[in-house]
Amino acid sequence: MYTGALAHADDVVLLASIPSALRIMLRICEDFAKEFSVVFNASKSVCLRVIKVTSKASKISVDDLQFTLDGNRLAFTDKCSHLGHVLTSRLDDKSDILSRRNFLCGKVNNVLCILLSVTPWLS
Repeated sequence: MYTGALAHADDVVLLASIPSALRIMLRICEDFAKEFSVVFNASKSVCLRVIKVTSKASKISVDDLQFTLDGNRLAFTDKCSHLGHVLTSRLDDKSDILSRRNFLCGKVNNVLCILLSVTPWLS
């Protein structure tokens, strides 16, 4: 089953296999925003192009692809964060794992600092 729009609270992800499908989905978002007085922040929105390296689509430059939301051009990126996870155009988990590991290290350091401040005999 194809699911082209994923939403959680005020975060929305649009998934499209071809540029024209994404343009239609963006137009639907614009129409929805007008009807229900919703504002989509185009400056916080990005396009992440995921392709196979061997596919014919890889020969199309991102300069040739333009998407707009309420008249504002959406920027392309190779990496973005969504709901705390790092998504990359290569669909690898290295950046996400590194981000999660760093987050865990920070939390462990916070706990150690608290423990050392209340129990000086541990140091």
